[in-house]
Amino acid sequence: MIDRYVSREELRRLLSALVVIIGAISLYALFAFIILPGILSKNRPLVSGRPLQGFSGWLDPAEQPAAKGYTKPPVDPQRLMTPTAEMTALGAQLYKRDCAACHGAQGKGDGPSAASLKPAPRDFTHPDGWKNGHSITQILKTLTSGFPGTAMASYDSMSPKNKMALIHHVRSLGAFAHGNDPAANIEALKKRLALSAEVVPNKIPVSQAIARIAAAVRPADLHLNDDGIVTLFIHDKDAAARFLLANPSWRDAAARLTRLALAAAPGNGFNASGARHSNTQWQTLYNRLRAREVRK
Repeated sequence: MIDRYVSREELRRLLSALVVIIGAISLYALFAFIILPGILSKNRPLVSGRPLQGFSGWLDPAEQPAAKGYTKPPVDPQRLMTPTAEMTALGAQLYKRDCAACHGAQGKGDGPSAASLKPAPRDFTHPDGWKNGHSITQILKTLTSGFPGTAMASYDSMSPKNKMALIHHVRSLGAFAHGNDPAANIEALKKRLALSAEVVPNKIPVSQAIARIAAAVRPADLHLNDDGIVTLFIHDKDAAARFLLANPSWRDAAARLTRLALAAAPGNGFNASGARHSNTQWQTLYNRLRAREVRK
């Protein structure tokens, strides 16, 4: 029916134009409703300790709901040291999350980030070149300490269970014999694992933590009353007091106070114009603040 009004060639051109228009609209919608709100929310500061509109609530890792801490009791060390199906499955998940980007999905040292790393990531499928060795306690040493000067960071904060699960998975990536630890090393490791009850701390959203800190800090503690030297350097006494109380290293020396104050000015309550003031004037401010701390 439509052939009566347009030729097939014209119809193809119209359909091609329609596809381009729909694609452009889809890209615009993706940017306007997903990408742009995320950029605006990320770059916008918190006000009064409350999340701004546009934040993703508990979906934002920094704004997860409050949770009471607890202690996980110690587990049977033999259970952790045995590569059961449960442990190897957990290790595979952890490896994919924390290791595959450098060491590659199959452990061949060919992950997406490997090309930019020097030295190159370890190839877990080959027995040679392991700096600490590839027995259980040797891999544990690498996980715990990392390698300074390389991309291999320390995973000391990882739970004992997760460390052991990751070790089992790493060892499974190579078909070669990984060797056994001396009996004394195994017994020492069992004792460490038996004592390692895991403490999970209380958790609250970051915005709530900021609000509590702000409420706990009393600007009057530094007695920043108006006088010549304070007015010269500070435009917001409350903000300056909170900043100084949150950064106690300013007490080390006047030069330290100068660097800290100017690095965050004017948002920290200090005037950005302080960069033009002399070292003698900064020393006077420093002496005044330290004297007021002693008197309070």
